[in-house]
Amino acid sequence: MPLAPHTYRDVVTAVPIVFPGQTAAVSLTGLREEPALDRDGGIVRRPVYELGVAYDHRVINGRDAVLFLKAAKADLETPARLAAPLAAEPAEEADFPA
Repeated sequence: MPLAPHTYRDVVTAVPIVFPGQTAAVSLTGLREEPALDRDGGIVRRPVYELGVAYDHRVINGRDAVLFLKAAKADLETPARLAAPLAAEPAEEADFPA
């Protein structure tokens, strides 16, 4: 799956093109900072990237695309998961009605 990095600072939205022969493409925006609360309730800056996916709806279900993004987010927020061997973890389906 191709990655379309748009790494200029403050690029907050990027929509990649899905080229013929591919079914999806991932986009990553530039780093920006946004206010967040720390554990003591103080305001701090936190770095934020936006991760997106464009996909061919004829091939990929939107639910599967969302599950992919959730898994990618979890991996990026927990770098140790990226170094761990691949495991067959069940997808979290609690957020999706049957």
